[in-house]
Amino acid sequence: MAKKKIETTSEESGVVDTKLKSKAEIQDSLSFSIADSLNKLFSKDYEKVAYYLDGSEEVPSDLNDWVSVGSDIADIAISNRPNGGLPSGRIVEIAGWESGGKSLLCAHIMADTQRKGGLPVYIETENSVDKTFFTSIGIDLNPKKFLYVPLSLTEEIFGAIENIVTKARESKNKRLLTIVVDSISAASTEVEMESGFGKDGFATAKALIMSKGMRKIKQLIAKENILLIFTSQLRDKVGVTFGEKSVSSSGGHALKFYSSIRLKVAAIGQLKVGEDNVGVATEVTVVKNKIGPPKRKVKFDIYYNSGIDNLGSWLNVMKERKIANTSGANYTWVDKETAEELTFTKKTFKSLLKERPEIKKSIYKDICDSMIMEYKRNDSAEADDIQEPLYDSDTVSIDTDTKDDE
Repeated sequence: MAKKKIETTSEESGVVDTKLKSKAEIQDSLSFSIADSLNKLFSKDYEKVAYYLDGSEEVPSDLNDWVSVGSDIADIAISNRPNGGLPSGRIVEIAGWESGGKSLLCAHIMADTQRKGGLPVYIETENSVDKTFFTSIGIDLNPKKFLYVPLSLTEEIFGAIENIVTKARESKNKRLLTIVVDSISAASTEVEMESGFGKDGFATAKALIMSKGMRKIKQLIAKENILLIFTSQLRDKVGVTFGEKSVSSSGGHALKFYSSIRLKVAAIGQLKVGEDNVGVATEVTVVKNKIGPPKRKVKFDIYYNSGIDNLGSWLNVMKERKIANTSGANYTWVDKETAEELTFTKKTFKSLLKERPEIKKSIYKDICDSMIMEYKRNDSAEADDIQEPLYDSDTVSIDTDTKDDE
C-alpha cells in the first residue's frame, strides 16, 4: 500500500511529529475530512474542489501541454524549463505596437499546436487574415485542423469562447486546443455599435464586459487542455512625462489581472538586404509570469518570408552568456562531455546542427543550463542566526524604476 508523509501534532507535547502513514490512516485525518466535505458540497458544479499537492493526484493547476511561440530562447525564458513555452489551461496576453510581431507569434503558436496534434481556433476582429502567410509559417488550413472565426463584438468573442470550451468538455477529448483572439483591442461592443461617433459607450461598457467575461472564462479553461491567447495593441498615455508611457488594449485592466503570462513585443530595428527591408529585429519582454521568473527579455529576428529565425537567436545567447567564444565572425564551442572543439560561423551554424543532431542537443542543454533559474529553498532562520542571501550582493544591482511595463 502506498505510503504518504504527513504531519501530526501530539496534544501532550505540542511537538510536530512527522510519520509515514498509510492511505487508510490519512482518510481518518482532519485534512481528508475537510476535503471530502468540500467535494460533496460543490459536487453539483465541479467534479472536485479540494486536492492534495503531494503528487498523488492530478490538480487543475498542473501544467501538462506546452506550446512553442516559435523561438526556443523565448520558450525557455517564459517557462523556465527545457522544451517549454506557453502552458495550456492558462490565459496569455501578447501586447505590442503595430508591426511588432504579435500576429506572427500567434501564427507560430497555432502551427506548433497542430504539430502536437491539437486544434487552433483563430478568432479575428481585424479582417486581415492572410492565408498565404499562415501557410508559409507552417499552418495547415485543412478544415479538420484549423478553424477561422471572424467576429467584431466583445460579447460575441466571449460567447464563442464559452461555446468552444463547452463543446470541448462534452467531447471528453483531451486534445490540445489553442484559442487566439487577434485582437481584443479592435473588438467593439453592442453599445458602441448602436451609438454615434462620440465618446459615449466606449471604454466603460467594454471594461465591464471584459471584467465579467474574464472571470467566467478563466474558470472554464482552468481544468481543460486549452490555451487562450489575447493580442492587444499598445497606446500612448497622454500627458505622461515619467514612467511607462504606453498602455495595452482598451476595456479596463481585467485582461492584465487574469492573464497568467503577459508578453510585450516590440520591433527594435529593421533587417535589410541592400536597400530592401526583409525583416525586423524583435524584443519580447515577459512582463508578467505566474509559471516562471518575470521581467526577462529575449531578442530574435523575424523575416517577412519565413517568420522567426529560431537558430539565429541561439548564437546571440551563446555569445552573451559566454557559451561560445567569439573571434571576428567565428564562434568556438567546446562540448563538455566529449571535449570536442568546434569552430563555425553564422552561415555554417544551421548546417552544422542539421548534420550533427547530437551537437544541437548538447548546445541546447548548455543554453538551458545558462538560462533556467533554479529555485532555492529559503528556510526561515533561527532568531540568533544570520540568514545568508541567495545571491552574492556584489552581483546584484538595484533598478529604482519599479513600475511595470505595459
